[in-house]
Amino acid sequence: MATREEKAIATAAHALALEPVIRKLAAAGITGLASISRALNNGGHPAIQGGKWTPTQADLLLQRLGIALKSPALSTKAASTARRTAAARALADARARIIAEIREGGVTSFADIARQMNARGVTTREGNVWDGLQVRRTMLRLGIR
Repeated sequence: MATREEKAIATAAHALALEPVIRKLAAAGITGLASISRALNNGGHPAIQGGKWTPTQADLLLQRLGIALKSPALSTKAASTARRTAAARALADARARIIAEIREGGVTSFADIARQMNARGVTTREGNVWDGLQVRRTMLRLGIR
C-alpha cells in the first residue's frame, strides 16, 4: 500500500505529465471544466486512479498545475447574474420612489400604500397585487422607515 507521500508524488507526476495536454486544449479553445474532462476522457488520458475524468477532477488538476483558464460558461453566467442584479436594483429603486410619492401624499399605513400601488397598476415582483404585509416587507428590505 502506498504511503500518503507516495500518493502525493504520484499525483504531482501525473498532473505534470498532463500539463502539455491541458495547454493544447486551452490553445484549441477548450476551457470549460466539463469540456476539459470530456477531452481528457476521449483522448485516452485516465484520471489519477485510472477512472474517468470529472469536471471537479479537471478543476483540481488545473489548480495543481497553477493554470487559470477562463470558462466561457462561467463568464456568461456571471454576466447574466450581473444583468439580473442590475434589473432587480432598478426595480427596487422604482418601488422606493413610488412608495415615497405615496407617503408624501399623506398615506402612511401599509394597507393604504398597497391600495395606492394597486390603483397605480404597480405589481409585485411576481406580477401579483400588493397587500399591507408585502409593502411592510418591501419597505424594510429597502430601508424605508
